[in-house]
Amino acid sequence: MRGYNPDVRMTIPAPLVIPEQEAKTVEYDAAHLVRHLAHEIRQPLSTLESLAYYLAIILPPTDVRAQDQVEKIRRLVAQAGTIVDDAVHYVQASPAHPVNLSLNQLVTRTLAESSRERWNVHLDLSAEPCIAHLDLVQAQHMTQHLLDLFRHLVRSTVPFSIATERRNERVQLRLSGVSESVTVERLRARFEPFANAAPSGEGLSLASVRRIVDEHGGTLDVYAGPDDRIVVAVSFPAAC
Repeated sequence: MRGYNPDVRMTIPAPLVIPEQEAKTVEYDAAHLVRHLAHEIRQPLSTLESLAYYLAIILPPTDVRAQDQVEKIRRLVAQAGTIVDDAVHYVQASPAHPVNLSLNQLVTRTLAESSRERWNVHLDLSAEPCIAHLDLVQAQHMTQHLLDLFRHLVRSTVPFSIATERRNERVQLRLSGVSESVTVERLRARFEPFANAAPSGEGLSLASVRRIVDEHGGTLDVYAGPDDRIVVAVSFPAAC
């Protein structure tokens, strides 16, 4: 080959390796930055929410168009607040204050606190104790997002199912339902951070769910069940 010199060797750069301590510092800085931004963003969001409430009072109730715009502002503020909360949960998903928590009580409590929503759900809660060692706030965050996910995925006329089960040394929370809007593959991808499969406005909601599960020693599976049902199952080591 013209110009070839056998004494010249191509040098391939070594892969970039970040020392463990430096990686922890970067992770700490990222978490600190997200918490700081969340604090700064929540203040204007709170102001916008107050303004929307004031506008809803002073605008004529008969002005349907104006009231619709105010309601749209409220929804956008609520959505932005949720995205901020998800980011905070994502960066600090380690079990800060774990306690022995019943998955049955976790489900029923989350449903009760979401009573403003209409849930078309079938409960199949285990008669056996399903106790896991979880941070209560993060566990509620996880459960609420899983409930919201299936409420939007499944047709309102068809109930989705929530089941708890103890399998040997692990306990499981499992949601399943029939959806015409998403495939198993695309839903699985939405649990990955910064996934292109996530719809606009979802933020890190499902990615924060996965990270909470991972940080508590659990596993998360998305798969096809019987009768064309989509199943999302999270399991944790049994606490007792």
